[in-house]
Amino acid sequence: LEKGNKIDNNFGFALDIGTTQLTAYLMDLNTGQSLDYISEPNKQIKFGADVISRLTYIMKGGKNLSNIHLTLISQINEILKRLIKKRKINPINIYEGVVVGNTVMMHTFHKSDPTPLSKYPYTPKIKKAVYKSSRFFNLKINRLSMIYTPPNIAGYMGSDIVSDIISSEIYKEEDNSILIDIGTNT
Repeated sequence: LEKGNKIDNNFGFALDIGTTQLTAYLMDLNTGQSLDYISEPNKQIKFGADVISRLTYIMKGGKNLSNIHLTLISQINEILKRLIKKRKINPINIYEGVVVGNTVMMHTFHKSDPTPLSKYPYTPKIKKAVYKSSRFFNLKINRLSMIYTPPNIAGYMGSDIVSDIISSEIYKEEDNSILIDIGTNT
């Protein structure tokens, strides 16, 4: 519970963690409208240009998984800070976030070892939808805010594809349909 009426200051964000790009949208949760966005190169690229290179880096052990995770979290916090400042929003008014990406990117976001994705049967550790406090990810927004990550379908079909299916409503089609996500790993 918070003191006072916060209904006019109810914001969230949507973030796509691509192998090459991070794209974040600042959202008005009252209207569902996008207020602004930032898209920039994923700074994890210094650990490898593609998911296989990043998996190889993580598999070398040590603090490599932590390094790649902290690089991502730091960049997300930088992007959110810029969006918040640009729109003159108090970070405590960010109450919710949705984060999607390919399966490897989602594992690095959750700081979960993605190495099982490097060998057959390419089974992700994170399969189900996850709803966690922003404190778990050390995001610099409202401490009570929640972050939702949709499920990963398989080793190389991540929550980004699940979100594409939901937002396009392709699942309602009775005719044959195709969904193409053209990204770095396509």
